[in-house]
Amino acid sequence: MTMLALVDMLLRLNWGVLAYVVFQKDYYVTFGLLIGLIVMSFFLNLFLWRRYFFSKYKYEQEDPLFSEYVRKNPATSSILIFFSYLLTFQAIRLTYSRFLGKKRFMAKFTRRLRYFRLIGRLTVLETLVLYLPAVAVNSWSLTYITDQKTTQFWLNVDGLALVLYAVILISVVLTQREKLMNYKSYFNFSELIKFGDDTDAEQFTNETEGNTVQTIPSKGSVKGENASMASLGGGVPASVSNVEAMKLQREEELEVRSATAPEDLYRQRLYQLDQRYGSNQDASNGRWHLLDEPASAFNKSNSQWTGNRDRTVSVIDYQEYRKLEDKRDRILLKKTLYERKKVGDEGQVVLLNDELNKYQKHKGGLNDRLSSLKKQLKDLQKNIVHVDKSRKKEVRDVEQ
Repeated sequence: MTMLALVDMLLRLNWGVLAYVVFQKDYYVTFGLLIGLIVMSFFLNLFLWRRYFFSKYKYEQEDPLFSEYVRKNPATSSILIFFSYLLTFQAIRLTYSRFLGKKRFMAKFTRRLRYFRLIGRLTVLETLVLYLPAVAVNSWSLTYITDQKTTQFWLNVDGLALVLYAVILISVVLTQREKLMNYKSYFNFSELIKFGDDTDAEQFTNETEGNTVQTIPSKGSVKGENASMASLGGGVPASVSNVEAMKLQREEELEVRSATAPEDLYRQRLYQLDQRYGSNQDASNGRWHLLDEPASAFNKSNSQWTGNRDRTVSVIDYQEYRKLEDKRDRILLKKTLYERKKVGDEGQVVLLNDELNKYQKHKGGLNDRLSSLKKQLKDLQKNIVHVDKSRKKEVRDVEQ
């Protein structure tokens, strides 16, 4: 992603410099074609990219995660967004490229599928209306109007190399695992040609081995409780409409996102899984946990766990529960080690402060002794001067 954005920006600069060179040599046709490429690039950036990203979808103001990134990194986000409007919309990829592992390049999107569709469609359109004509212009310029290896020749070679490299990078970016979406989700080209209602783009799904599992609804609403009790076999019940299911998922997404620390996030997720498979009777009989079930409760025929009270548990949820437990334990261990290290560091600081106080006292005593020695030295110097004067006087008296 980082390389694609940089190559795309360099390509725009190459077109501008090459247009200036051919204009000086009176190649007006080539100059007009290059200016046409630059104008088409501005059209994609300002009238398509900016219209949807800024004006219609309002990612900078209304997307919770991206607006938070803009608030925390105002300088970096402003520069990269400005480049995406001025040079190429691919510059926005730098915001979430994780370049050099810096947090200023770790933006996230809440409406990820909507963003993925937008930039994916514009990338395909850019390849068709910019890169293919650019290859033709550079090839024609090299063949007919470039006689020797001058600056114009090398600019055309650089332009061709950058275009071909950009096409390769686009094919890699669009076909690799899209980290922005989900690290377990592969690219699906059909997403780029869906032009239905974009509300489904805000839906958050996890894909594991081809099975899509709906996000567990929040316990805070009655509809969410009914949906979760009816969905023990996986998925959202048929009695709940798609709109209601999406509302429940948004509520739960906001609830989970409100956690300020990873430990709180994992605890909240574990609590939701507990509540999904719990009942009112568990309060009196003792809370039932997924991990308390024996291995014999696993039903291999339908890949599900059956509890002591004939409750059916999804294997995916069970695995997720175990992973969350492990993550929580690791976080608690890190927290304990950090607290121990902090206590040890505080003890070391106390010892160093004691040593510093002793040194300061010793230094004060030495300063006092030094002042007394200086006083004695002055007295000795005065005595020496007095003795010297008296001796000189005696010598003069003897000579007389």
